[in-house]
Amino acid sequence: MKTYSLLLFLLISTQLNAECTLDECGPPPMMPSYLCFDGATMAGPGDCIQNAAGQCYWEIITCPAISGYLRTIEASFCMDECSQYHIETEIDPYFGSINVIPGDSNLDDMDSYIDRFVEVNLGPQFSCVECSAFVIEQINLSNNCQYPVDCFQDPCLVETCPAYPNADCVSNYCGGCHADYYNINGQLITDCGDTSSCTGANPAGCFQNGCPDGYECIDD
Repeated sequence: MKTYSLLLFLLISTQLNAECTLDECGPPPMMPSYLCFDGATMAGPGDCIQNAAGQCYWEIITCPAISGYLRTIEASFCMDECSQYHIETEIDPYFGSINVIPGDSNLDDMDSYIDRFVEVNLGPQFSCVECSAFVIEQINLSNNCQYPVDCFQDPCLVETCPAYPNADCVSNYCGGCHADYYNINGQLITDCGDTSSCTGANPAGCFQNGCPDGYECIDD
């Protein structure tokens, strides 16, 4: 009985761990392989493997995410687009700073992330004329820093987002006392507006007249 149970266990294990053939996976993905920023992970198509449902597919290996503060580079021997930003890791066991470059037009608003603690998915290394940088494929604000600051009160209790009154406010204590607003789709709102200013050529002061977007200027 013990022998039968052992053989059954080995048979099931072999079936679960069986590798698929190349014919079962089909043609490999037409995508390049590249070395990640950690110098160890090779991103791109992996092996032809089988999932828990018994389906064969090509494993796609991606680079590990990295967290840190997005900083601007004030001075560099490399005077091109590869020397504009770098990720400053909070705890630096290996790397120091990593030069990064926005990957597409969706990352045009980099100002919202400067000097903020972020989680970044980096792609391949991009070579400029004099230096190189890793491509930012995705960037998000993060509150998972090791050393949050102490604030006198919750930032969401004192900040507002007039342009989106129904936005969800998330307090973030990484690098400062931040109130970050997100829309219903979980996207960061970067244009909340400012109720402390009023339009006009030379306003001496302003007050809200009760209308959602209306302000009146008053004299001294």
